[in-house]
Amino acid sequence: MTQAKHWQPRRWIALAVLCSVALFLAASALGGLWSLAELFMLDETEEQVPGEERMAVDGGAAVEEGVTHALLINGGSRPSANYQSHLHHLEDMLRLLLDRGVPQERIHIFSADGADEAPDLAVRDAQPEAFWLVDGTRAGKALKPRTELIDTRWPGVDLHPATKEALQSWFGDSEDLASGDRLLVFVTDHGTENRQQPDNGAISLWREELTVRELQGLLSWLRQGVQTVMVMSQCYSGTFAAAIYGDVGEPSGSACGFFSTTRDRRAYGCYPEGRDRDRIGHAFRFVDALGRRPSTDEAHLDVLLTDSTPDVPVR
Repeated sequence: MTQAKHWQPRRWIALAVLCSVALFLAASALGGLWSLAELFMLDETEEQVPGEERMAVDGGAAVEEGVTHALLINGGSRPSANYQSHLHHLEDMLRLLLDRGVPQERIHIFSADGADEAPDLAVRDAQPEAFWLVDGTRAGKALKPRTELIDTRWPGVDLHPATKEALQSWFGDSEDLASGDRLLVFVTDHGTENRQQPDNGAISLWREELTVRELQGLLSWLRQGVQTVMVMSQCYSGTFAAAIYGDVGEPSGSACGFFSTTRDRRAYGCYPEGRDRDRIGHAFRFVDALGRRPSTDEAHLDVLLTDSTPDVPVR
């Protein structure tokens, strides 16, 4: 009994020390990552005071705060696979960013073949609500909406081709991004699994692919101090979590990400009907959540609760 009385306080003290150390290590590991908790709120302030230089006080000295830039990507792969839902994801994200005060000149959109007038988009009318009654019958086959290939038309928006050459050109001319700026990389696309190298999968560009390592290479062209946040909705998107790590296997502190699923699972949400179908899928849910939540971190938690698809969102 005497030993138990002496051992009990020691055990609790040791447990408290271990918990403190664990909390410290966890905080240190997460210190290099961040959510977009202030990303859109800062730009809302910028919209209210146009042209005014925003400054923050740090230790008595005025330090210029960064601004938000956005890179929206839909590779599409080829016309028959470039579904209308991808275009609607881009439209919804653009609308959200503008509503949050991010100027359109800092939002750059790379989609399919860009401004080329050749057909590059697969569209289809949504099925009538009671179509299941005739689906599979001869009448149903005759009445079933057909997929059509059309040219992407987006008035008032500059569309760049989603190619390696175009992306390399954009990153090579990214002097406008200064230290302290934030870059949102939003991807709605098809993804490719790499079973030999699970951390080096790919997203579809227009008739080509971009791997994790190639994206890492492009991000390395950014000026030191630029913070990158990836929101990616495509099959096997979790493979791009590897892009946040540096050469030593630790998070670089310059990038973080939110992904529709793990590196070995398909994702849901690609279809020719677009938002007219059901607005289901990670991209639709994430943009919708960002419209109601102040940060990507909170939007991610919202998606975990509201997404009814088989997706497994990770961060």
